[in-house]
Amino acid sequence: IADANAFRFHEGKLRVDVAAGTERVIACERIIFAAGQASGIDADFGLALNRFGYPETVGAAASEEGVFAAGDIVTGTKTVIDAIAAGRDAASASDRCLGGDGDIEECLVDKDEADANIGKINGFAALARKRPMLLDAERRAESFDLADRGLAGADAARECERCLQCDLRERIAEVRPWNTYAEG
Repeated sequence: IADANAFRFHEGKLRVDVAAGTERVIACERIIFAAGQASGIDADFGLALNRFGYPETVGAAASEEGVFAAGDIVTGTKTVIDAIAAGRDAASASDRCLGGDGDIEECLVDKDEADANIGKINGFAALARKRPMLLDAERRAESFDLADRGLAGADAARECERCLQCDLRERIAEVRPWNTYAEG
């Protein structure tokens, strides 16, 4: 994409001008695609729609019995975690509709017991936290380029070595809610 001016709205739709030769292929194993696009459903679909064209819901239940909706189709563009949470609510409601109790907490994988021997790393307390590679502020202001490029391989591995095995925390000391640290 040539520059930030390549993005514009025309007649209510996003238009993107792509400069020849700027396309690239990125090797990856998984893609989570969440573009926040409209669903394309209309009144002929058979569900009551709100003024934005999204299905009206109570909880996850749509206007037709046995139909559930969740995520961007109901709320419009939001975060992935909001969509996941709404999907879980819809799955629970669907389970109740089918005669279940709505409990979708089934654990399908056995959890391994944490190894209490976390070992010793000399100089651990002095290990500095690695910082992600960030695009400089001037470049961020002028483009839609990825700003936070994460950690490079060696830095990511080093940061993993700082792990204190959080799953052991409850066995090492009593867990105290944040408000118990307040004076008074």
